[in-house]
Amino acid sequence: MWFIMYGYLVSIKVDLRINKKIHLLYRWIFLIQQKEHLAKEMKKMFSLSLFLYLLLFPGSLSAQDYYRFTADFVIKEKLDDEASQLITGKVYFDKYVKKLVYEVQFPEPSVIVMQDTLLYKLRDGVVEEIKSIPPLAENSVFYQLLERKTKNFGLNDPGSGYVLSNVEKVDDQVISTYVPVEELKTIFGTVLISIKKGQLYGVVIKSKEGEILSKQFFRKYVNVLGLEVPTEMIIFNFLPSGQTHKKITTFKNVRINENENDFMYNYPVGGK
Repeated sequence: MWFIMYGYLVSIKVDLRINKKIHLLYRWIFLIQQKEHLAKEMKKMFSLSLFLYLLLFPGSLSAQDYYRFTADFVIKEKLDDEASQLITGKVYFDKYVKKLVYEVQFPEPSVIVMQDTLLYKLRDGVVEEIKSIPPLAENSVFYQLLERKTKNFGLNDPGSGYVLSNVEKVDDQVISTYVPVEELKTIFGTVLISIKKGQLYGVVIKSKEGEILSKQFFRKYVNVLGLEVPTEMIIFNFLPSGQTHKKITTFKNVRINENENDFMYNYPVGGK
């Protein structure tokens, strides 16, 4: 009988072990289900939190869309031996509105608006002067900056009228040479763009005859919302008279994607 009892006891032990394993298996399944349920609930909570975040801060996750630039500016201009001129104020630019607005504070309060091919000078909201200018909005450094195209100034874009002809490394700079397309070679000359430490450093613009018309330098970068912004621009324009016009522009208190001052970004001129 002992072996029957032993077999019975063994079977009980086996059943207990099996039951224990089954219990552990069910317990494991229950924990997995709980984890899956918790994961689903956390996913719902995350989705709800993300929705509320985007609702309250719609521009926070789209920082890659840089669309507005504003800053305090100081412009110093000098023509060879003549006395230098000082201009201070604030500049506003919205790449979608495509108006470049200078709110001049010194030497006298006024507003200068550049739109399409026209420059408007206003005083107390009244247009005093209108001048024709080259198309500026999409060719301005502000537009190229917001579009993150300063490294090639948009010359790589289709329809720019230029093609890349050469790239070389000179000391600590990478210099790219752009030439006008065949049909524009009788009008425009070569453009050289230099990159230093991954940032736009210089631009040289030549005439169709190969003479240097302008040299531009961009320095003292600051990072604003992940955008590298030069706070000093030095421009030398070489005039047909042989004179050199030097212009130094510095920026302070740079703000990107400002949600205020809508009126200044779209300053009304000529009914627009």
